[in-house]
Order: sequence, then C-alpha cells, then structure tokens
Amino acid sequence: WHRLSLFFSPQEVVVVSQYDVIVIGSGPGGYVAAIHAAQQGHKTAIVERDEDKRLGGTCLLRGCIPTKAMLQTADLLYDMQRSESFGINAVDANVDMEKMDAFRAKVVQKNAGGVQYLMKKNGIDVHYGHGRITGKNKISVTGADGKVNELSTKHLILATGSACRHIKAIPMDHERIIDSDDLLYSTEKPEHLVVLGAGAVGSEFASVFLRYGSKVTLIEMQDHILPIEDEEVSKEVAKSFKKQGMNVLTGTRLEGAERKGDEVVLSVSRGEGKKEEIRCSHLLVAIGRRPVTEDVGLDKAGIELDERGFVPVNEMMQTSADWVYAIGDIVATPWLAHVASKEGILAVDHLTGNDAH
Repeated sequence: WHRLSLFFSPQEVVVVSQYDVIVIGSGPGGYVAAIHAAQQGHKTAIVERDEDKRLGGTCLLRGCIPTKAMLQTADLLYDMQRSESFGINAVDANVDMEKMDAFRAKVVQKNAGGVQYLMKKNGIDVHYGHGRITGKNKISVTGADGKVNELSTKHLILATGSACRHIKAIPMDHERIIDSDDLLYSTEKPEHLVVLGAGAVGSEFASVFLRYGSKVTLIEMQDHILPIEDEEVSKEVAKSFKKQGMNVLTGTRLEGAERKGDEVVLSVSRGEGKKEEIRCSHLLVAIGRRPVTEDVGLDKAGIELDERGFVPVNEMMQTSADWVYAIGDIVATPWLAHVASKEGILAVDHLTGNDAH
C-alpha cells in the first residue's frame, strides 16, 4: 500500500473493505471501544486526525497525562525548595522549562506508543486523517496529503472528544492571551500568569506555574474556586493556594482584555460592580471545553445536536441513527476519561448483542 500510494494523486479516492466497527477518535473512549470490539471478534478500525499521528486523544496528548507530568515536576520542586524541613541541607532548586518539556514529552510518547501497540496487538486498523460520515454505513477519511479513503462499516462509534472553549469577547492571540493547549506545550515560564476560570483545568495550571516560580492570579466568577466540587474541599484548596502566595479572586467577572505590547491588560468587576485593572504577562483562558462535532457529517446520518451542542443518545449510547453510537465528551455525561471508556464498552456490548449494562 505504501508503494501504491505514491501513484495516487491527492484527489484519488481509495476504496477500503468493509468493517464491522469503526471508531472516530482515539481518546480513552475511542481506543477502549476499539479494543473491546476487536476482542469480541469484530473487524475494527480507528480513525485519528492528530497531525503527528499519535493516538490517545486529549487526555493523553493535551490534558490529563502531560499535566500530571508537570505536576510531578512542581511537587518535586516544591519539596526540594523546602528540603531543610526534611533534614536536608538547603537545595538551590529551580525549574528548567526545556528539561521539563523533554520529561513531559517522554511521558506522553511512552503512553501514546502503548496505545499504538494495543491497536497492533488486537488487529485494529488505524487510519490517520479527518473522519466524516458520508452516507449510511459510509465513512471517508481525508489524510494530510489530501488523499481520501472511503470506508464501509456496519457500526460507527463517534468519540471525537472536546476542545478548548473560546468566546468572542476575549481576543485570543495564542501568544499572550492563550488557552490550555498553548500553555501546555510552551517552554516559556510566564512572569505573571492570570488564569481565567478556576475549574479543574485552570486550577491545575495555576498550581503548577505558581510552584514553577510565576506570579499567579486565579479569577473565578462563582463565589468559590472549583465550583462544581464540594464547597468544603474548594475552600481548603483556596486556602492552600493563598498560603503558597497565589492571588485568588472569587466572585469576579472579566469585563475586557486587551494585549498591549508584552502585557495583557484586564478589566474586572468585583463585588457590587467595583472595577479594577490587572496587568499581567499572560492570560490563560480556562473557561471550559466544547464538544467537537463540527464537520463529522452528522447531517448525513440525520443526527441533530441538542440545544447545548451535544449528540443525543439513549441509555446504550445509540444515536437517532441506529448504526451510529456516540460516547465521551460529545454527549451530556460527565467529561471524565473513565466515563468515556465505560461508555465505549457499553456501546460495543449493545451493538454486539451482548448483555449490556
């Protein structure tokens, strides 16, 4: 196939044989679903559009795993800087962002390689490119070179995940006004990082860069950080952040943000509309994530999104098109890796005819 592909023009369409199950998206929902399907005896393929041809999705490549590597560095640095309290003579420790990046990349690559190995071990075909529904039981995969593979399948599982949420009111430039994807793979340590949004993503990055040595201001519109967590836990986390030197502003609304040279100038309102100005080197916008459902051909299957932008499914993760299932961040269930994995198993058990729970 590699040799033959040299003779195809970018517009050439290659017809690939029938599959029993195709999964679009290789995150914790998608790759677990693919493995479970293959182990049930189905001819299975997985489609992934990552530009670097890596499997693992947001969790492994841009979320849970690389941020935990960063947290491990932050934890170790924090302990080393306080070594005397452990009976060790003072250690002059600081973070080397280039070396931290290499450590983080090694962790990600090892895990991504593990997922790739599981595909090979279970006989799952991997197609790299943008997957779309083109008709009933038909999928196209457009590669980076423009070549289109047409796939046929009895069942499709959509596991396309989520992406950073942006709003028009905040002019993202991805240099000084950034999202978590930008910050994750930057080797720059912000002088003063303002984090807008104190959910899991925002609080995690605030914690990391505070211990890396940045000045950090954490802004949350609700009256406590980690607003969907237990309030007593949120208060303890806020207390810990403040003790470490973080500026935590709750009940605070962003009114505007503008880049001026190497600075970002924020206008915020607190309390009874009292306005303040905050100047920083970087603004991290961590106001949530959105389901990735654009340009996957939902209309070709007659599937309509709900009012919040999610794909409607029944209790077995089946959409209104009975041959299409949806799992993970594109459905209205908790956005957690292990939830997506379980949903993938449930979908496969249902389409297989097993006793699905």
